[in-house]
Amino acid sequence: MRRRAISSIFSTFLSTVLFTCLAANASCQSLDAILNSADKAHLDLAVSHVAQKIKKAKRAQTEPKVLVIDFFHGSAGTSSRLGTRLADRFSESLGNFSNGMRVLDRNILKD
Repeated sequence: MRRRAISSIFSTFLSTVLFTCLAANASCQSLDAILNSADKAHLDLAVSHVAQKIKKAKRAQTEPKVLVIDFFHGSAGTSSRLGTRLADRFSESLGNFSNGMRVLDRNILKD
């Protein structure tokens, strides 16, 4: 049941991001150049919803640890710069809602 809820949360977020960024150029260097203010607001809203779901979830840990991986388009394991930048932004924003959870540094993925 818990896995289903988490899966639903991330599916909702991923759908929001994909619809928001459908027309974006994935080869662009800066996420700020890709996302307009409305896109950023949608992303922040998705982060807020995910943070609330994590906080409300029944879990054994008192302080859950969250690690945001790159978003993939097409085949899993092949991320684009856009997928990496969106995950960076999502992780950073989730850190702003981190009361009651610990957002892990994404640099551990590179190590």
